[in-house]
Formats: sequence, C-alpha cells, structure tokens
Amino acid sequence: QDATTSWEYVGIDLSKAQIDADLNGKHKVYPNTAAGLDRFRKAVEGLGGNVVVVYESTGWISRRISVYLDKCRIRRCCLTASWIRHHAKSIGRHAKTDKLDCQIITDYAIKNNVEPNMPTRPELVRLSELRGACDLLIRQRGQLKAAQKAYDDKTAMKSLGVAIAKMDKEIAKLQAAIKEQIQSVPALARQYEFYLHQQGIGVQTASALLHELPELGTLSRREVAALVGVAPFNYDSGHRRGKRFARFGRRDIRTLLYLCTIALIHQGNNEVCDKYQELRKRGKAGKLAVVASERMMLCRLNARTRDWLKQQASTDEAA
Repeated sequence: QDATTSWEYVGIDLSKAQIDADLNGKHKVYPNTAAGLDRFRKAVEGLGGNVVVVYESTGWISRRISVYLDKCRIRRCCLTASWIRHHAKSIGRHAKTDKLDCQIITDYAIKNNVEPNMPTRPELVRLSELRGACDLLIRQRGQLKAAQKAYDDKTAMKSLGVAIAKMDKEIAKLQAAIKEQIQSVPALARQYEFYLHQQGIGVQTASALLHELPELGTLSRREVAALVGVAPFNYDSGHRRGKRFARFGRRDIRTLLYLCTIALIHQGNNEVCDKYQELRKRGKAGKLAVVASERMMLCRLNARTRDWLKQQASTDEAA
C-alpha cells in the first residue's frame, strides 16, 4: 500500500445465522448463506479498492469467511476477540449488541490502522481442515483411554475399547489424507521435506508448520517469537520489576514445538540441549529454561527457513 493512501474498514460481527456489517457508518444485516454472502461481497466491492473487512476470530465461522474473502480477492483482517472487548471497555462501551460490535470493530481498526492478513494459500485450506479433524479425534481418543481406566465393568470397558479402535482407524485415514494432500502440491511437499530434515521436527510438527505457521521465514526472530507466544513480555511499573511471562500466540504450534524441545533435551548432544543445560547452570527454573530453549529453536528454524525460501526463489527464477 502507498504511504499516501489509507484503508477503508468494514467491521463485521459474525454468527451462524447472520453477518452484521458496518458499511460507511450504516448498519446492514446479511444472512450467513451463499446468497447473503454474495450480497455482502457486492456491497463491499462497491466501496472501492482500498477496503479491508475486519472481524473477530470465532473458530470455524471466521475461518469460513476468511476462505470466502480470499477466494473473492477481498482484503480481510481477523482479530483476536479479546482485543475488541478491551477496546470497547477503554472507550466506555459496556453494552453489547451485534450492531454495536461491528461498529466497535471498525473503530478499533481505524484507530490502530490494522493491516490486512496474508491470503491463505488454497492448498492449505484443505490441509488445515484435515489436521483439525485429526487433532480433534486424537484428543477424544485420549479422553476415552483415560476414562477406560475408571471402569471395572467388562461390558463398559469393551464398549470403550471398540470406540477407541474405531477412532484409531479414522485417525489413520485422516493422517493418510494429510500426507496425500501435502504430496499433491510440489511446493508443499518440498517445504515439508525441508522441515523433516530439521533436528527435532517430526511428521506431525512438519505438517502443522505448513498451515499453522505459514509466516515462518518471512518474519524477524522477535516477530516470530511473539507470534508463536514464546517471547517474554515485561510486567514493570515504576521502580517495580515484575516477572516476565511468555504468553498469548498460537497455542497449537507452541505446544508441538515445546514437545520437540523436550525430546531434544532428553536426546542430548545438540544446540537446544546445550542451551537448556547452560540456563540451568545459571540457576534458571526448569520451565523457564525449556521455553527459552524452545524460543532459540524456533528462531533458528525461522532463519533456516528464510534462507531456504530465498534459495528456492532463486532456483525457480533460474528455471
């Protein structure tokens, strides 16, 4: 975007039934159906080329609108819901209605000059849904296995065992579909293989990095650490120096990288383990040392990915 131009924001409040939109200060309501989305698209396109549609992250509803807007080549920005609620409180808006929500979202976007998100690559949309379904089944299987230990009745244990066996089959199907989706797109397959060759990265983490952290390699080390949620934030006031905490960020990918870090620490004889041992010798707490080692692992992976992407770009140009 040119420095002399500015974005025009359209705040929308999403629900299963409808979309409340703030269009140039006018409140419009569209049904959350194919016909309603088409009407909304035409209204947004009629506002000009500098429009950014802004909305809160609300799970599958916001994910579907993101896919739709990317398909229509309409700029969009998905914001953390708590940011909007804190903004509403900061300007004295304690009431909450759909009409007010879309106005507050627009006001937040204007005052913070939010930038549009990168469009999601089409090949990552199906991969994200496959991984989401697979992760859901894995969590439910874990719950059933834990519950199975609480029963002594043979019939109850057998029923739970049958359910777990069925889940094992469905999880295997989804994992095969994930691998097939990655291999069907050459660029994805190359990046997937690159991740697998990085120390500590396994099959699950490599596939998660593709769609959970597509920005990897395009950000600075501070930006990627904050995005994932492993960057420590200050908590100071006056002469008081509070504890710094690593929080927020993308929980799923942070959890996977945490497990990779633990595995590398136990494995020994690698840079992550060396970092952990160094911090422990300096008297740092175990959890703090693990998170700091995870941050180092992420930052180095980010740098290697950046170099690899540059190499791939130069190779493609030469071809």
